[in-house]
Amino acid sequence: MKKDIDPKLWNIKQGKATGKSAESSSINVLLGKTKAGIHEIYRGIQERENAVSAEKVKNVFLGIDSKQYMLLKLFDEQIAGKFDLIGKRIVNSTYNRYYYLRIRLSEFLIEKYHLADIPLREINYQFIRNFEMYLLTARGNKQSTIALYLTIIKKILELAYKNEFIFRNPFINYKIENEKSERGYLTQIEVEVLMNLKLNKTLERTRDVFIFCCFTGLSYIDVFNLTGEKIRYK
Repeated sequence: MKKDIDPKLWNIKQGKATGKSAESSSINVLLGKTKAGIHEIYRGIQERENAVSAEKVKNVFLGIDSKQYMLLKLFDEQIAGKFDLIGKRIVNSTYNRYYYLRIRLSEFLIEKYHLADIPLREINYQFIRNFEMYLLTARGNKQSTIALYLTIIKKILELAYKNEFIFRNPFINYKIENEKSERGYLTQIEVEVLMNLKLNKTLERTRDVFIFCCFTGLSYIDVFNLTGEKIRYK
């Protein structure tokens, strides 16, 4: 605890200072708080893990964690996994959202906290709030973009929670605000104009896929993954 005391005021058997001096009292108060803190750490590890050891308790008390899961490192793993899924389960735009969000988080950590990365366990409600304000003010992002980014972070932290990298999801009481936007749609006449439009071969193929989606209700990724084997004829 980085404290010194006169040996004459120390009771070796009881492990505390003797007498009623200010020095002895402050030492004993610190000892009491430290013991209480260690017992709390012990109980916390006992609730979360199968086994408790003095080494685990000491590491948590000293701020040393052999399993230090980091935010950006977890993002890098997710981004690598998303890259392998492009064209199979996701499209490029989905991958790009994770990729650019990772850049924004890195910039935010450096500007706000002067850190290259941050442990997952240190992410709390205020961290999320600060990042939201950073995107809004420093980056000038729209609320819809911010909501999309926060939703991705929430998914990442939910995954961390399920894997027991963290023991409380900081998004549990965080409400993601999203601005409502009116989506436009094509009229029958506009669709017909698009169908009859003269285009080059590349754009013509893109147009045909879009029209196919309009009449079938399929999403882009569904059409992208559509093969002859998946089509059944009656």
